[in-house]
Amino acid sequence: MHSFRSGEISVLRGGREILHLNIEDKRLGIDLQDIQPIRDLLNLLNLKKLKQLKGVAEKLREDGLTITVSHKGDTALKLGAEANPRFARLITLSAAIEISSMGKLIQIIREAK
Repeated sequence: MHSFRSGEISVLRGGREILHLNIEDKRLGIDLQDIQPIRDLLNLLNLKKLKQLKGVAEKLREDGLTITVSHKGDTALKLGAEANPRFARLITLSAAIEISSMGKLIQIIREAK
């Protein structure tokens, strides 16, 4: 991760964008455009498993890195250095996981099933 500087990657399937990655300095933005083709991957992001992301998120924070998970441009989750948890800290017991939009996160989880 430390070797990335900046850039953008679009993942297409059948000529349609399903995923857009934006790398800038120490930030990785993941914008999910179409959830169905990547359903199995998204099943990792269910609320029960958010606590399991704690170790990864805290390592990202230590390294000064941030991963943002969005759906069609709306941020749902931040992991790492730029996370600013509010009530999520009560769920995850971590200062390195921010649920930016519970509604958007629930939408991602529902569409992934």
